[in-house]
Amino acid sequence: MWYCPAVNAFEPAWIADQLDTGTALIERFVACASEARLTAAPPAKGDDAPLGTWSAHRHAHHLLAWERGDVLLVLRWLRTGPTGPRPTTGQESYDPSMPIDAILAALKETRAEEAQIIRELPAVTFELHRDGGPTVGWMLAHVIQHNYEHANDIARIALFWDLTERRLANG
Repeated sequence: MWYCPAVNAFEPAWIADQLDTGTALIERFVACASEARLTAAPPAKGDDAPLGTWSAHRHAHHLLAWERGDVLLVLRWLRTGPTGPRPTTGQESYDPSMPIDAILAALKETRAEEAQIIRELPAVTFELHRDGGPTVGWMLAHVIQHNYEHANDIARIALFWDLTERRLANG
């Protein structure tokens, strides 16, 4: 169920490079959004929210909080052995006051550490299962997929805000 041979065949260098590419993508699309639109909820009309309900800021913050509070902890644990129980991951709490530049800098720093650890781990590590759940390789593939999911949401906010407002206003 949690095993995907192709995922486990990913080269550590490729995964690490994808982290860099993904971070650059987030930075580019954040730069496309105006300051006011970074923190505002996208246009919606009742339950009709074509761009979702999270701001671009919240999407970026979520990536940082999840990777720093889960992925990075697991990778650090794997680098040390792993010995002892898997680290307990933190609950994500959204901080709307955190400046977007600080979020992006912290995301870049987090991913640089993730990439460094990934390059150091023995290949067999990618086939380990996390507490009977997905393999480490699957988890890392999910990090990449998750980045593209939120990059897409941020891009849609940056690119389609005006069109969405007009569509919602015109019914």
